[in-house]
Amino acid sequence: ELVATTPINKTANAMSYRLKNGLNHLLSRMEIPGCSSGVSSLIFLRLGVDHECDGEVCIMSNEEQEIILDPVRSHQLQLALLNHGVDSGTRFILSAAHTEQDIDETINAVEKSLTEVRLQGLV
Repeated sequence: ELVATTPINKTANAMSYRLKNGLNHLLSRMEIPGCSSGVSSLIFLRLGVDHECDGEVCIMSNEEQEIILDPVRSHQLQLALLNHGVDSGTRFILSAAHTEQDIDETINAVEKSLTEVRLQGLV
């Protein structure tokens, strides 16, 4: 009933778009190769290689996928994000319950976390 009578999907997609754009701007500003991409309210953060990406689907070689899926970097990023109040890693699932403030705080936490992961030499 909620899906039929309220804009919950539209709201979740709008928050997803805000997060994806914010993360891509952050990666560019921090000069970290990679992207934030995804469809609808599912966002992926891919770090370590510049690759072909239209914002929804990334096209990568097997070697690039191995770099992006680096388990040590992913684990350290997840731990850093937890320390900054975000229970995620390289995947984000958004809902209509997320607010613009939630998204902005998440981007801020990702920036702090990437800075820490960078100090470990992982990005």
